[in-house]
Amino acid sequence: MAGKNLLSDAAAGGAITSIPEVLGTQIARLEKYGISFNPESYVKWGYDKYFTDAKRGAVIQLRGGSFKNEELSVISANGLRSWFRDLFIESFETQKLGGYDPYMNEYVLSSNETEIPVISEAIDCGITKTYLIRAGSTTEFNVDVGAYVGDCTVTYNIINVDGTVNISNVYNSTTTTSGDVSVSGSYTFNKNSVSEQIAEFDVTTSTGTATVEITISCPAAQEITIFQICVTNNGDAGQFIHNQYRWVDGAFVSPLHSNQIELASGTTNPLVSQYDSVTGAQGAGVIPADGAVVSIISNKIAPTDDFVFDNTVDEFRYLRTNTLYNNTEADITSLLSASTLATPITGGPNSYEASFTMPNTGEQYLYLIYDYRNGTSATLCYSTVDETDACCNCP
Repeated sequence: MAGKNLLSDAAAGGAITSIPEVLGTQIARLEKYGISFNPESYVKWGYDKYFTDAKRGAVIQLRGGSFKNEELSVISANGLRSWFRDLFIESFETQKLGGYDPYMNEYVLSSNETEIPVISEAIDCGITKTYLIRAGSTTEFNVDVGAYVGDCTVTYNIINVDGTVNISNVYNSTTTTSGDVSVSGSYTFNKNSVSEQIAEFDVTTSTGTATVEITISCPAAQEITIFQICVTNNGDAGQFIHNQYRWVDGAFVSPLHSNQIELASGTTNPLVSQYDSVTGAQGAGVIPADGAVVSIISNKIAPTDDFVFDNTVDEFRYLRTNTLYNNTEADITSLLSASTLATPITGGPNSYEASFTMPNTGEQYLYLIYDYRNGTSATLCYSTVDETDACCNCP
């Protein structure tokens, strides 16, 4: 009935619960009517206000100059109750455009096929929803897949269908689809970003209607253990420094992971002053996602820290691997040899850091190495005679 005059000013009445930012002060009424989902149906002319209540299949008139003397009438009940009931059932999600014709003294209501804009709240991952899909229309919904990274599984249970159903989703600009299917099944998509947490879904059917149960699992995040390892000189024993790291993935900035350590004394080579680990699911907290930018940081925090980082000789290194390196001389020596230097070193005078991109290689261990084995100055004797002269006659 698009474009036709569906209802004239045949009766009085109306009620509304208003939104302050849109319609002014909120007013509670005794009647169980409201503007429902069609604010575009609202019209005010003089002391009269008109609007629709799609939930109750009614058209309302509110007459009066103030709240105290306003009267509410269901004007669609004047011989058209069943007609409007059917109209709102059949076109619940489309526009109902209201207007007022001052020449004919009529409220004009038009129903069209334009869907009402809806701000869709994202569904949490892991929840099962049932959808009724009509031919020629698209059912859309969003899913919040959280901060973890990994594969998400889309499981669909087709309860009934006349033809085929197509389920597709867009995540981080990548589209994945089930294809045209008529039986239950599943497919996966890669949730590979921490900051992008919303997956957008479209469901269509080729002919007739379909009823489908859909579940989107939360990401199957990989568990990773991060080791912070600090090697030092015996000459710096007893000094303090904060060894830190953080990572960034798009707009997401992780918490700063920070430990104050005391540099060890001893004759072990290499001398290990820190061998700490933390384990967690990848993509949240202090466990970086693949492709994230990880920063290794040495931070001298006053007043307790006194170790001075020398960016000309001290180093930051890293390694992602499936090899577990224990806190032994042999394993730490092998780790240092296998690790990669993180460059360039920036910052100063108290905080220095170097960054690297988290390797997308799938191994379960990430080693962050703080190599403070800078050279220790010493005065040496020199002789042009022989070694004995340099050693024994040294002043």
